Amino acid sequence: MRLPPHRPESRLAIWGRVTYTRRSVPSSAIDPQKIASLFQEIPAALAILRGPNFVYEMANDEYLDLIGRRDILGKALLEALPEIQDQPFPRILRQVYETGAPYHAREAEVFLRLSQDPSEALSRRYVDLTYKRVRGVAGREDGIFVFAVDVTEKVAARQGLLLERQKLSSVFAHVSASLAVVRGKDAVYVDANQSYIDLFQGRELLGKPLLEALPELRDQKFPGLIQEVLRTGETYREIEAVAYLRRTADGPLEKRFFDQSYNRIETGDRVPYGVLIQAIDVTERVNARVALAESEARFRIAIDAAKMGTWDLDVQTGLIEWSARTRELFGGPENGAVTLDIATANIHPDDLARVQTAIASAIDPSGDGHYHIEYRIL
Repeated sequence: MRLPPHRPESRLAIWGRVTYTRRSVPSSAIDPQKIASLFQEIPAALAILRGPNFVYEMANDEYLDLIGRRDILGKALLEALPEIQDQPFPRILRQVYETGAPYHAREAEVFLRLSQDPSEALSRRYVDLTYKRVRGVAGREDGIFVFAVDVTEKVAARQGLLLERQKLSSVFAHVSASLAVVRGKDAVYVDANQSYIDLFQGRELLGKPLLEALPELRDQKFPGLIQEVLRTGETYREIEAVAYLRRTADGPLEKRFFDQSYNRIETGDRVPYGVLIQAIDVTERVNARVALAESEARFRIAIDAAKMGTWDLDVQTGLIEWSARTRELFGGPENGAVTLDIATANIHPDDLARVQTAIASAIDPSGDGHYHIEYRIL
């Protein structure tokens, strides 16, 4: 510091210079033990690579598990993991190192050898990955901080589910039964084959909850059955289940019958995914059977009113089913099986041969199957 020449008319001024010096924190101030402990506590694969050759300086247990517990510390990247030489990661690391721009990737595919045996086949893994450049301090070179989360099981589960859905779609396309898949508590339609879609002509199903797509089911048992199968995993089957459905959104309710089953679908880790609905429309079969039963009932009423007898011959067993009136007319036993010998026992001897010939002609496969004859009984 110096003083300027004194002038009486001037005020005293003091001149000087102040210098500020920025001092780096000595490396001894950074506790390596704390850093190593922090590395181990973070539930992700972490590593630090130093210099242009990317020499491993640190790696936690998660990272070592990811690469098969190999001895990598102090080794350059391609010496430690030679199998990645032709994969994109060395080039990406170089770009991050030179530009400082971080790199992020989700479900990056990497092929690794999961042991130190060089003859072992490579394993496909998937990782959520981040590379970030870190500046060197206290004479250390710049480096790359690696942050990775192994998501292989998640990707495999999703791919497995996708594969199963592709298989299911293939089955859907070639099965005549009506098939659909619903998912979640609202039973949202996620898939359906053409046979199922044709049950509801012109009605939109896919992407809609069951009761939005088919509101007429609200007070019927089927929504509850789907949720029960989804909850318990127990398959539900029913023959000729009655359902009241509309073919079109504004059409009338129709009483229809289905042979159906509900099966729970699970993901690879056995988490419930949805319910597979299988249904066969048997409405025509049931209606035909009901119509036949009604026709037979009317026929029986007419036969009984005319006091006519009926019988049926099983040509394989030779047994005859007689109505009560026929038993009365022929004088046969009131109960029990009736054979052809018993049935012909009371035919007049002069007519027996003619009846036997007529019966043989009627059951002859080469004949016309007609049987019409008059004869006397004793």
